[in-house]
Amino acid sequence: MADAPKLPPPSLDVLVQVIAAPALVHLGVVANPATGKLEKNLEQARWTIDLLHVLEEKVRASATQEERARLDAMLHQLRSICAGASK
Repeated sequence: MADAPKLPPPSLDVLVQVIAAPALVHLGVVANPATGKLEKNLEQARWTIDLLHVLEEKVRASATQEERARLDAMLHQLRSICAGASK
């Protein structure tokens, strides 16, 4: 598969992005890649955000200050979007 895109090296930042991507789909911010449509599933979005929170709690002691800041920023962004979508 010479044409396959090169994958980034595994890291906490990549893991956060991989978990956050479905949350953005479930919040209706990004189109569902399977359907190409914006869809909302707030229950699924909240569950995914909760997964990120679990990750945050588990890596707090070992993550760098920069990694914690990026994870906190992602959680804040997702929670803000979710709160706005709930109204």
